[in-house]
Amino acid sequence: MSLAECQGCLAGYFCNLTGLGNVVAFGSKYLCPLGSYCPSGNGLKPIPCLAGTYFDNGTLGNESVSKNLATSINSCQFCPEHYFCTKGQGFRYEHPCPDGSLCPLGSGDVVPCPPGFFCKNENNKVVQRICPRGFYC
Repeated sequence: MSLAECQGCLAGYFCNLTGLGNVVAFGSKYLCPLGSYCPSGNGLKPIPCLAGTYFDNGTLGNESVSKNLATSINSCQFCPEHYFCTKGQGFRYEHPCPDGSLCPLGSGDVVPCPPGFFCKNENNKVVQRICPRGFYC
């Protein structure tokens, strides 16, 4: 085998060792980790999804893993409304929006509730209400 026969790492996988051969044959060992994407030929290091996005391979908790590979930044999805996603997050529902904050679609951090309103997380859905008369919000 010569160096000319070597190929770049497959998209959706990371190849942190030389001479791996068929990374698909290793099962999930070299799959790009959750919260990251791995473009073709990148190889050594998975690239974390940006804050406000996530990649969880289409799984919800303990459900079976699909064959949805993280091959580009487009694999990272916007964080759902009422949640915020930190850089490299691998589960869409990891950070529910706390009381006193808003978390619109694609939030990388919480947004303070605007003056004159109060915001409360009720069953993982943020409800924004006008401050009641006689109270300061």
